[in-house]
Amino acid sequence: MKTLVEKTLLIATFTFVVFVCFYNLNFLAVRAYDEGRNAVNAFEMYLNPTSFLYTTFDNQIDTWNTKPPLLIWLQVLFMNIFGPGEWAIRLPSALAGIGIAFMILWFVKKSIGSTWVVLTSWCLLFSNWLFTGVHVLRTGDYDATFTLFSLSFVFCFYNYSQSRHIKPLVISCIFLTLAILTKGIAAFFFLPGIFLFLILNKKLKEILLSLNFWKAIIIPLVFGVGYYLLREILTPGYIHQIWINEIAGRYTQVENHGNVKQFDYYFQLLRNSFGLKVLSLAAISIPLSFLNKKYLSFVTYLTLLTLTFFLIVSTSKTKLFWYIAPVTPLISILASMGIFLLFEITKDLVKIKLPEVIYFLAVVFLLSYPNIKSVINDRLKPRETNIQQYSLAYKLRKAQKLNKPLSEEFKYVDFDLYKPHYLFYSYLSNRKYDFSNFNETNIQSFDKIAADIPALKAYIESNFPIVKKEKFEDLIFYSIAEFSHSNDARLLRFQKHWDKNKETKQIDILRDPSDSTSYILIKNEGFKLASLSLYFRRTNPDQTFEYDVVHLSDNWDYKNHEGYDLKFIKLRNPASQLELKGLDSSGNEMWVQTKPL
Repeated sequence: MKTLVEKTLLIATFTFVVFVCFYNLNFLAVRAYDEGRNAVNAFEMYLNPTSFLYTTFDNQIDTWNTKPPLLIWLQVLFMNIFGPGEWAIRLPSALAGIGIAFMILWFVKKSIGSTWVVLTSWCLLFSNWLFTGVHVLRTGDYDATFTLFSLSFVFCFYNYSQSRHIKPLVISCIFLTLAILTKGIAAFFFLPGIFLFLILNKKLKEILLSLNFWKAIIIPLVFGVGYYLLREILTPGYIHQIWINEIAGRYTQVENHGNVKQFDYYFQLLRNSFGLKVLSLAAISIPLSFLNKKYLSFVTYLTLLTLTFFLIVSTSKTKLFWYIAPVTPLISILASMGIFLLFEITKDLVKIKLPEVIYFLAVVFLLSYPNIKSVINDRLKPRETNIQQYSLAYKLRKAQKLNKPLSEEFKYVDFDLYKPHYLFYSYLSNRKYDFSNFNETNIQSFDKIAADIPALKAYIESNFPIVKKEKFEDLIFYSIAEFSHSNDARLLRFQKHWDKNKETKQIDILRDPSDSTSYILIKNEGFKLASLSLYFRRTNPDQTFEYDVVHLSDNWDYKNHEGYDLKFIKLRNPASQLELKGLDSSGNEMWVQTKPL
């Protein structure tokens, strides 16, 4: 009976895992970061398979995405099977999720033999938004496949450290190679934890003196590190780009001005995604394992892997939420071990004897039910949370699926600078579109402009003579007539020149021509003021002044990862003058300008 219940729950929980991984996988348009670039890399390799040893972007060797191409190979494989599209781009990540579930099943059953730890780990992990959301499980990024290969490596190596059999050692080295070919040097982030574990267990010397160990590591040296040497021969300067992009550009420096985070950034992420109860259970598994030494080695190994990986990514200057993804399965197992050890220690003290399945269901309900409910609802009723950045992508996708591609004659205007997802959809439509940033577009006579952002459409319609206007959903195609007046009638531009770096920083104020109380602030990249204040002044009938004041630091409504930050402002009454004040970190005025509205 016990075996039947375990099998039934395993099947039910695994069905939930499959649902989380695959259901509505292709609903969202391809993401700009970094899925869009991967999609372009894969599509160009799909069209030109002779360049399979290196990736290209816009048909040039990609020197920005310097990761080895294993993920891109998998995406190209699925493009050849299913055709290009979101499914082919995301299947490697979804399948990696299934692989992670199987690896947890194998590792836990092999190490401690508990089905309940497997079930609880699955529930905790696959209901965690950090793991199951974009950039990990549900998009064509590196992190799900990397998590699968790196976890498989450390799981198999633990099996080797306990058994000394050469087979798990060879398999672990194969998985290490796959991890290197997926995400480069990040594959080595678990090595310090393994090293400390071997020292604590007095096994380091024995393993280092083993001939089989040195034979096995030839695999990652030849096929993993060897790829880097081959790539350097094929595309000279590749290793230098690795240093710039992955070490000097990410670990020792901030890769992007939006990625500056505090040291405890990843702890806060884990707390918000797992909850303090789960993290506390993971933490108490360590002292509890000393009371039941049968599980001490297992818990110690997972703890050291988690802590060392956590410290490495936390000390990096660049911090992005997906960097912590590989430890989420480990924390899920550790928390499940905390529950398991509590049960093992207290079961003889509990007078009311209940089946283990009752404890499992109670724990799942208490710890995971809200998250499980949330992830199920997210799969059943998915929604786009960033309409402004992706609205055009959905129209490009729909037009392509209807076999009615959008016109190439028009310039497509929005607020974004980085548009690899648009490029991918233009490839699918076999078209070459002109995608432009509004702040870099100077509309001239006879231009053809397409826009779907309401403020931009209102700006175009109120400032330029329109000869012809066509429509695809809410995307408007404008044919501009000849004109001679200024096209800045609705645009206020505040500029500040910094002599020390010879850069001009600017803020644009875009006024809604249909509503004199509505404005959009557009801040350009690299803006370094500590705070910004805007004073919208109006004159009362008695000649007194009133102000609507907007104070800004980081609270912009929409942050473009690469380019411009936007703030939407609604005044109580129309204003006649705007005074802009920018302060540095010491409170000194660095920028003061006034303009009539």
